[in-house]
Amino acid sequence: GDQLVEDKLITVHVDPVSDGPTISIANASGFEDHAIALNVTIGMGDNDGSESLTAGADILVSGLPDGAQLGLNGVASDLIVAQPDGTWKISSDLLTENGAIPGLTVTPPEDSHADFQLTFRATGGEGGVGDAADITHSATVSVHVEAVADAPTVVVHDAVGTEDVIVNLGGLSAALTDVDGSEQLSVVISGAGNAVFLNGLTGHVAGTDNGDGTWTFSSGELAHLQMATPKDFSGSTTLTMTAFSMETGNQDIAQTSQSFTVSIDSVADTPV
Repeated sequence: GDQLVEDKLITVHVDPVSDGPTISIANASGFEDHAIALNVTIGMGDNDGSESLTAGADILVSGLPDGAQLGLNGVASDLIVAQPDGTWKISSDLLTENGAIPGLTVTPPEDSHADFQLTFRATGGEGGVGDAADITHSATVSVHVEAVADAPTVVVHDAVGTEDVIVNLGGLSAALTDVDGSEQLSVVISGAGNAVFLNGLTGHVAGTDNGDGTWTFSSGELAHLQMATPKDFSGSTTLTMTAFSMETGNQDIAQTSQSFTVSIDSVADTPV
């Protein structure tokens, strides 16, 4: 028989479900005592335009070591604020249209080359309730900090002596400025020619003669250092003291040099 076909329009209602934010972040690396760039992009998982970051909600960062600092290009910013619980808040006002945070950096604690991890958290979604409620997602980045040797300090003083008499080189010192135990210190004095260095307490030879007019010392040998010039020498000679600090982990080296003068007054020899 005949069939009656009738079209009807029905409505299908789809309840929104929040996908929440997406956080894209690459592992970062840099150098001790320098700002390290963080490449972070925060977007929305649903790209139909219906979702956004929660209004007024900042981006939360945790995991910073004590003494570390977030900033923009290595400089503190009023839009990146440390919290009492050790976390940091980054204002969403810093996000560009594509979700990047231009110039975001982390500066490790002073003199530290310990690696660490940062966790970024962002909240957003459909802005509704239930399945449409805003949700929080997080992502973690590893930050590698390469050790950098810090330039040591060097203190020198000119010395005056008499021909054929051992000269006291008082006031020489060298010290590390990074005192976390990761560096070693050595000291080299150059320009000595045929002179010999002595320990003023024992009278024994101090340091190591490198055979090229330079001598190597530990910092502890400087306090009582003396110099025996060649027989019948008088006049002035310029010595240079260089302190070397070396990171034991990667052998990075920094150095500081200072020059000083040793003046030897002449004495008439008794005729034979």
